[in-house]
Amino acid sequence: MLKISAVLTIAIIVVPGFANSTTWTVNTGTNVQSVYNNASCGDTIELHFDAAYNGAWIFNKSCTAQYPLTVRNGQGHTPIVISTAARFSNAVEISGNYNTVDGIVIRDVYHGLAIYVRGNNNIVQNCIIDNIDYNNIALGAGADAILVVGESNIISNNYIGDADHGAIRLGDQYGSITRFNQILSNTIINRYGHGIS
Repeated sequence: MLKISAVLTIAIIVVPGFANSTTWTVNTGTNVQSVYNNASCGDTIELHFDAAYNGAWIFNKSCTAQYPLTVRNGQGHTPIVISTAARFSNAVEISGNYNTVDGIVIRDVYHGLAIYVRGNNNIVQNCIIDNIDYNNIALGAGADAILVVGESNIISNNYIGDADHGAIRLGDQYGSITRFNQILSNTIINRYGHGIS
């Protein structure tokens, strides 16, 4: 009688940055942009200090719905982002896909945007945006008049106050397609220009 043995081999493939998500803790004095640059899709960056961080951050990673990259306040903390870059600079620019900005304060931005969303499937939620000298949140374009297309972004539960121009703007003056975005449950006060346009 002939006996046949079979050996079953199972291969597990681990894709870096996806299998083991990391939570990065950022304390005062840490360069948030450097932490973001070193993070992977699926990671969370938590800002753990009740003090000001220098803005002009660019969040440009293209992630997926299953593995988004999140930048948020650490539990019990209120991080404040102030744009210390040159005039006409943005405090936060989201040019990637599936990035989330959650629960931060942005203030004292001079002739720039507080948050500039020009990617797809991004989320900006639970933020406080105050004392901005131009637009607050722009999807597609704003003061910098960059021609882009942004789709399926969600802007929700933000407080926007005391800005000189506009609160939330979709698209730009050049007719670029900006579509399927959701603007939900935002509070807008002390407007000198448009609220949502």
